[in-house]
Amino acid sequence: MLNVIKEFRKNALEVRLVGTIEEDTDLAQLIGDFPGELHVNSKEVSRLSSHGVRHWIRYFRGLQERGVHVKHVACSSTIMQQVSFISNFIEDLSSIESVCVPYLCQRCRGQFVSVVKVKQLIKLKAQVPPMSCPKCGVGTARFDDIELEYFSFLNKLQTR
Repeated sequence: MLNVIKEFRKNALEVRLVGTIEEDTDLAQLIGDFPGELHVNSKEVSRLSSHGVRHWIRYFRGLQERGVHVKHVACSSTIMQQVSFISNFIEDLSSIESVCVPYLCQRCRGQFVSVVKVKQLIKLKAQVPPMSCPKCGVGTARFDDIELEYFSFLNKLQTR
């Protein structure tokens, strides 16, 4: 089940997606149709079924065709997996402003995410540095995924 939290700011609708996107998820009904700009925070999207992927693509393609400017912020690991595997999951990759970077502490095995702007990832050449663990406070946390796959969209961005 997907919950959508909406907030209007200036000329944009900001939505926070929380939960799962499945076969019964109607993004058009949950988010709505509007002129202007849409900022989508998907940090809390935990799962997408294959039907959910189709709903996502159909909804955002429709917005693009109507000229709605979409900005994706804090894209969750779930969203980034789809971006890596499905070429048109987010058709305009430049609309991705920031992504959730998963970390794992080497000491306490705690997991957490850090939101990193795409511009910063490009500067770092997709080599995210280790971080201090916010859970135990003494361990060093490292990126917890496969960099080549997770950040593959950056190569497509830079070749445009």
